[in-house]
Formats: sequence, C-alpha cells, structure tokens
Amino acid sequence: MERRTHKDGCYDFLTGIPAFSSGVCAHEGFEIVRAVFEQPLPWEAGFDRVERELDAQSISHASLCSVELRCPEPYSADGFDAFNAFYVERLVAMGVFESGSDNPVGRTNVAPIGFPVAEQCVYAFSYVRPATTDRAISFVIAGGGEVRGAKIGPDTIVSYSDVSGAGMTRKATFVLDVMEKRLTGLDLSWGDVRQINVYTKHPVDGVVSGLVKDRVGSAFVHGVHRFHSAPPVEAIEFEMDVKGATWEVALS
Repeated sequence: MERRTHKDGCYDFLTGIPAFSSGVCAHEGFEIVRAVFEQPLPWEAGFDRVERELDAQSISHASLCSVELRCPEPYSADGFDAFNAFYVERLVAMGVFESGSDNPVGRTNVAPIGFPVAEQCVYAFSYVRPATTDRAISFVIAGGGEVRGAKIGPDTIVSYSDVSGAGMTRKATFVLDVMEKRLTGLDLSWGDVRQINVYTKHPVDGVVSGLVKDRVGSAFVHGVHRFHSAPPVEAIEFEMDVKGATWEVALS
C-alpha cells in the first residue's frame, strides 16, 4: 500500500488492488462531494449518470474518487474478479485513469439484506471539486473486510466460517486495524473521521460494538452507521469504511 498522487483528479490515493484503491484524500484547496441516488441504478446506467452529472458541472471525469455499489448477493471469488474486470474497463473508458496505471478510485460494494437489489447497482459516488470552505480535510477510506492480502479464500479470511462472538471480534479487530493503517497512510487519524460505516448481517451489539467504540475514540461522537448487508464476496462477514468531511447531495 503506497500513497500516490492522482494529479488530474486533485487527490491522493493509497494503492489497493486493480479494481479499487484503499482510500482517497482531497488536495489542499479541494473537497469531496458525495452524490447519493434516491434509488440505486443498474451499474452501467449508473455510470452513464455519473458522467452526465460531472459533465453538467464541468468537472473532469478524473475527479471521480470513490464509488459505492450494491449487489444482489455476495459473489464467488471468481465472479468478483469477473465483475471487477468490466468495472475497471468502464473507469478507463470514462477517462478516470489510464489503462495499466494504478486505479485511484476507492470503492465499497455490499449486498443489502431485507431490501435486495435485483442486479449490480450504483448507490452513490464521490468526486473532488474546488473547496467551498476551509473546514476539515476531506477523505474517503474504501471498504475493507477481514481478508489478509488480495487473494480471497479460506486461508486468507480471518476466522474463516466462525461467526461466533469470538470469531466476529477477531474479524472486527482485523478490519479496524485495516482502517487505521489506511488512515495513517494518508496522514490521518480516527480524530479526523466524521462517518463510520459497518456492513454485516450479524449482530454487532455487545463486544463488537464496544470494540469499535473503544478503538475509534472521539470519532464515536458521530455514531456508527450499521448497514444490514453482506460484504461482496462469499465467506467475508464484516466490512467497514470511514469518511472525513464530505459534502452530500441527493440525485433522483
């Protein structure tokens, strides 16, 4: 994981895997806007809308810095790789970054429980624009689950298949470590965080909730948003992402 500059997008990013970066931070004098669709859009139509929205504001496609997706159910590891290939092709075709270079765009992709989507969808996206205030630093840390390294399988998933209280605590501890390393990689800390999101279909009250509270410190004043959902790949059970100050808009 290395910090790189996406000059055309006016933000720094932490390298991740080919499908997405580990997190982004706007340059000084810039801020991140998070645009949320009132209803998730099928992913290709969603990216058409992303392009139109950026064009309407005369904002470079290279300013796209993070994408939030929703999938009908968790992918197999191979299925996840197949979707990622199409996804990266779309970003390159949009001119967000050049083929063969590190993907700067962060991402979270989860499967909602209870109100599932019928197909892979775009839920929200974030982009960088010139700052409108001189307030707190603007950043988005990408979603991360309890997986060691880039390859997903029984040997790399922390406490594989163990969803007991002890197993979930080990998973959550690992993911909190991941979030903290990504924050540190962008010269940030928990004190800079303004939004904490947890994605799991398992109960998080009790030990896991207390673990998060103790770890994030003063950021807990902003609460923890729990999404009743599954991470994007089978057998992953706990995912988080965190954000700094972002400016939010709703899109119909």
